[in-house]
Amino acid sequence: RGKIVDDLIESYGKINFYMGDNGGRPGFLPMPSQFIKARKKKIPVLPGSDPLPFPEEFDRPGNFGFFCRENISGKYPARDLKKIISESQIKLRPYGKPEKPLIFFKNQVRMQIKKHFKSDGKK
Repeated sequence: RGKIVDDLIESYGKINFYMGDNGGRPGFLPMPSQFIKARKKKIPVLPGSDPLPFPEEFDRPGNFGFFCRENISGKYPARDLKKIISESQIKLRPYGKPEKPLIFFKNQVRMQIKKHFKSDGKK
């Protein structure tokens, strides 16, 4: 996946897109190199929530994201937000923190178990 994202970053301008970060990324690891490359090319990196499919994740939506001080109309909110994100001089203010180490490792193990075993316990 990293090579695909690197290629996209290199083609920015021909193809316009935004990068996405999420609160499930562990805070103890360095910022992914693709985010650093994207920021150098003025590609917006948008933080957002992406909860895992576990019952205790029910309160995670909205705990990691960004805000801005610009006005968003009630009539065309998506258009206005796209314009705000696209204008590099506008400062997006992130909020929230990446995942804590213990929870990150626990979730990774649980996701692998979920991926490799069906609900009946058979592989």
